[in-house]
Amino acid sequence: MIEQQSIQRDIEKLFDGLSTAERKVARVMLSNYPLSGMQTIASISKQAHVSDPTVLRFIKKLGYNKYASFQMRLKEELDQRMQGPLSIRNEHGNPNSDLTVYLDGFAKSLTENIDETFKNLPEAEVEGILKELSDNRKHLYLLGGEFTESIARYTYFHLRKMRPGVHLIQGQVPSRIDHLLDLGKKDVLILFDVRRYQQDIVEFAARASQRVSSIILITDQWLSPAAEYASYVLPCKIASKSRWDSLVGVTGVVEALMSCMAELEWTKIKPRLESLENIREEIRSSQYAE
Repeated sequence: MIEQQSIQRDIEKLFDGLSTAERKVARVMLSNYPLSGMQTIASISKQAHVSDPTVLRFIKKLGYNKYASFQMRLKEELDQRMQGPLSIRNEHGNPNSDLTVYLDGFAKSLTENIDETFKNLPEAEVEGILKELSDNRKHLYLLGGEFTESIARYTYFHLRKMRPGVHLIQGQVPSRIDHLLDLGKKDVLILFDVRRYQQDIVEFAARASQRVSSIILITDQWLSPAAEYASYVLPCKIASKSRWDSLVGVTGVVEALMSCMAELEWTKIKPRLESLENIREEIRSSQYAE
C-alpha cells in the first residue's frame, strides 16, 4: 500500500462493495473532499439522507473504529497535502559528514518511490488511459503546474512523435484559459498536479470537465482536488526523505505508459516514426548539399 494513501482513494476502491445507503455517504464524502469529512456525523447523515449508524458503518468499512480516528487521519492528510520544503524534515543525514552514505540513502528512497508507485497502479485505470491515448480521433491536451510542467512537456514530446493531435497548454493562467474554448467532446485533457496543489489547475479541470470526453489526472498519493473531475486517476508516491518531493515515480509512470502505447500500437506508430526520420534525413541532406 502507498505510504499515507489518500482516504479518497480508499473510498473509491470500496465503492462497488458498499450498500446503497453507504454509497450515499461516500458521495457526500467525495463531493467536497477532504473538507466534507471534517463535518459532524449528524451533518453528513442529513446531507446523505441516511441514519447516523449508516455513517458509522461506512467509517468502519474504511478501517476506523471511531469517527474521531477517521477525522484525525483526515487532518494528518490535510497537513501532508500542504507540506513544503520548509516543513519537511530531511531524513538522509548530512552530506557534509559522509556524502557517499547520503547519496546511497537518497538513491534507495527513489527506488522505494518507484516500487511503491508501480505496486499500487490501478490496472483498470492504466488500460483505460492507454485506450484514450491510442484513439487518434481524439485530440490530447496536456497541462502541468509549476512543479510538473516539465513532466507534461516530456509526455508531450513522446506523444507527438507517436500520434497526431497532441497539444501542450503553456503560458500564464490568462493564456491557458484561452485553450478552454478549443476543447470539445472528442478531446482528452491530461493533467499533472501534486502537492501543494494549484488552484488554477483545479479550476481548469472543473471547467474542462464540462467540455471534454475525459480527463486523465496523474497526481500524488494524496490526490489533487482535480481528481473530483477526472475520469482516470494515477496516484504516484512523491514523498521522499529529503526536503523536496520527488517526481521520479511520476516520470516512471509516464515512461511506462509511453512504452506500453508504443508496443500496443506499433503498427500505427512505426510508419509515422519512419516518415519523421525520412523528413529529418531529407532536411539534413539538403543542408549538406548547400
